[in-house]
Amino acid sequence: MDSGATYACRMDRVDVARALASDVRLRILELLKDPRSNFMSQREGDLSDAGACVSVIAREVGVSQPTVSRHLEILRRAGLIDTERVAQWNFHRRDEAGIRRAQELLSDV
Repeated sequence: MDSGATYACRMDRVDVARALASDVRLRILELLKDPRSNFMSQREGDLSDAGACVSVIAREVGVSQPTVSRHLEILRRAGLIDTERVAQWNFHRRDEAGIRRAQELLSDV
């Protein structure tokens, strides 16, 4: 394996470890396991099969929408969630393949 590939793998582990180092981000991942059961919709369209929007996530975890957006971006960069634009909303859901990959990366530590 060349040094570039090794470095990329380490960066993935670091990104994943950083993403999981927050109680809020862990709670978000927990809630996104089953969005329909874990979030209460406030208006038409803020919860869908594509996941949950920032407003329902923020309300459930008890932090502001900008703060949740920053947490979601960290989770997305680590490959733990997907974001999909539907109409005027961005919906966030767990990336189960990414979570499995993260578990494999961390199991080598």
